[in-house]
Amino acid sequence: MNAALIEGGSAPNVVPDRCVVDIDRRIVPGETSPEAVLAPFHAIVEDLRRDDPDVRIDVEIREWTDAAETSGDSEV
Repeated sequence: MNAALIEGGSAPNVVPDRCVVDIDRRIVPGETSPEAVLAPFHAIVEDLRRDDPDVRIDVEIREWTDAAETSGDSEV
């Protein structure tokens, strides 16, 4: 998992009204359920909402690509 892109704010002396984080999380062989992949992220969001019920956090998959797999005896 990689916080690949973080953006927010308009100037160093202004408190930003939002923050957008794009996380790159690769799928491994055997993972076929987007809901299962998102479940840990939703759990973190629920923990944060317990601390601040007004926080707005959206979690979504922007692109799903199935994992590539090569057999163990492949020359690759």
